[in-house]
Amino acid sequence: MPKKVFKLMPWQRKFFLSKAKFPCLISAWGTGKTMTGIMKGLALSTKYHNNLGLICRKTFKSLQKSTIKDFERYTKLKVSPSKQEIIIPGTDSTIMFAHAENPGDLWESVQNINLGWFLIEQAEELDSADVFDMLRGRMRRVLTPQKAVQRKLIELGVL
Repeated sequence: MPKKVFKLMPWQRKFFLSKAKFPCLISAWGTGKTMTGIMKGLALSTKYHNNLGLICRKTFKSLQKSTIKDFERYTKLKVSPSKQEIIIPGTDSTIMFAHAENPGDLWESVQNINLGWFLIEQAEELDSADVFDMLRGRMRRVLTPQKAVQRKLIELGVL
């Protein structure tokens, strides 16, 4: 996977490094919320092999024309238009993309799966907390760091 260096502002770094189960990033237009959320999701998908993440936006049109295009621009990875997902090279981790125009359709996309992480892009577009609650309920994936990460954590005395 191509390496790209991003210089994060302090508030972006705080979100990116957060260990909270459900971190939230709120800021003004054009301040890098999307980029930071995508990079955090990609980091979780790289650190934990066989991870499953979901990037969600309210409308299909916004998901297609903005969020997926941003993902491809920042990561240089191509999302399958037919499957609306991508397997991260060298990790067996999958990132899915879904819209929440009809919460019933979103439920069909996520029922019976265990997510390792999710990102709700432009959450203020949603009418209620139902989508967050639905995705929070699917956060049940057991994540095991790669062997190299495990060795480093053992060296540091964390494991």
